Amino acid sequence: MARKRFRALRTIGNIYKGLGGVALLVTVVAALASVVSGGALGGIGGRASMVGGLVTGGTGAVVLLVFGGLMALGLFGTGEAIFVILAIEENTRSEAELLERFGRDLGHLPAPQPQAPKGNES
Repeated sequence: MARKRFRALRTIGNIYKGLGGVALLVTVVAALASVVSGGALGGIGGRASMVGGLVTGGTGAVVLLVFGGLMALGLFGTGEAIFVILAIEENTRSEAELLERFGRDLGHLPAPQPQAPKGNES
């Protein structure tokens, strides 16, 4: 197996994927904190105020989950895109090496002759 190239890009891809995981974790914790703090702060003014605090905290949690989730998805997707590009490069390089090796092995064969197009019989 050939040695892996582009170690720096692999490291950057792993960093992006790790940041995506951390962003998702922080998003979930922040959403839970939003719901809990909304209920706790709303409870100071009585039962009706507590329900209003929970609704406000819940709305904030949904907004946090949507935007934080999109941010985490973007970070993780960027890391994966780097790995896809690296895989394409590795595949292209290995195919080029394989074709070059087969070209040397089969160099004694004549080149294929072009065939006349079909359907133009006049």
